[in-house]
Amino acid sequence: MKNQFISFLFLLSLVFSVSAQKPSDVEKNLRTHVSYLASDQLEGRRTGERGATNAAGYVANMFANYKLKTGLNQINQKGKTVKSYLQSFPYISGIEAGDGNAFLINNANLNLRTDWMPYGFSPNSNVANSEIVFAGFGITAAEANYDDYGGLEVRNKTVVVFAGAPDGGNPRSPFARFNIHAKAKIAQEKGASAILIIADETDLKNEKSAQLAFDQTLGETSVPTIIISKKTGANLIGAKDETEISQIQKWLAGKPANAQVRFANLPKSSANIKVNLVKKQTEAYNVIGIVEGKDSVLKNEAIVIGAHYDHLGKGGAGSLDVNSKEIHHGADDNASGVAAMLELAKRFAKEKGNKRTLIFIALAAKKKVF
Repeated sequence: MKNQFISFLFLLSLVFSVSAQKPSDVEKNLRTHVSYLASDQLEGRRTGERGATNAAGYVANMFANYKLKTGLNQINQKGKTVKSYLQSFPYISGIEAGDGNAFLINNANLNLRTDWMPYGFSPNSNVANSEIVFAGFGITAAEANYDDYGGLEVRNKTVVVFAGAPDGGNPRSPFARFNIHAKAKIAQEKGASAILIIADETDLKNEKSAQLAFDQTLGETSVPTIIISKKTGANLIGAKDETEISQIQKWLAGKPANAQVRFANLPKSSANIKVNLVKKQTEAYNVIGIVEGKDSVLKNEAIVIGAHYDHLGKGGAGSLDVNSKEIHHGADDNASGVAAMLELAKRFAKEKGNKRTLIFIALAAKKKVF
């Protein structure tokens, strides 16, 4: 089918214009949906948790009440075809450090959580006797005529780089796209065995990115990726202390011609790294309902109308307050969007006047369906 994405607000206004339903009734329906989805009962609807599963069930029940066609035909364990609104997929709901995580520099063991931490999105692996090489901010950007790897040979070595970018994180700069995953990918393309990111915070315990978390949309990095304390980073790049690290960052941001010369004669260091992360996997759901088109030709084209129904649960990873234990209700993100989608589904299913097929999707974890 040919997918066409149409403005959500345009569709909502279309419903109101063609429907005989009173605006007050529409408002009542929207309030009912939002009140339930954003209630304490659903505990913030974090994907993989009970509240999100109940929210998926609520949307599926609404689709059934509106008599939408089920979006999935699934084969059960008995080999029979079962129709369902629920599209299940595996979801990593949590991650923790398993046994045996280790990071040694010149055979000296560093302390987990104090001196270093694997990122939650690092692949599990073993790196043995890998020479450590400093590569600035770990960025190669041809469009900015900038290359931290210029003149460096990092094949089968471990690169250590600064977090962030030369311009201090300006979102409009050519460096804005170089997140940790991008830096790991560059390191992998250069042949490196692993990448070490020097923390911004003096105390690694205060570094938000050092909290184990997994981003479903980005997946694992292409090489083992760990964050190291500023003190550890200072030792590796020949800085006297954490303060001099900041000075070196500013100096490198100016693209000095002698940058590689300054760090060429650092004492040789080698790394031994073992990363063992245990991912907690659960089942999550997208919810799909269909209103088939009435035109014999145009029904083979589809308009997809979607909204994500999950939110941040009780805070923690992904929220602005990683230490929160309070329910994040998510009325605007995105219970209101789901409510509007449900109202659209109800009206189109009742009117039965759509020429093209309409596919209504409530998404979890912004998981792609097609």
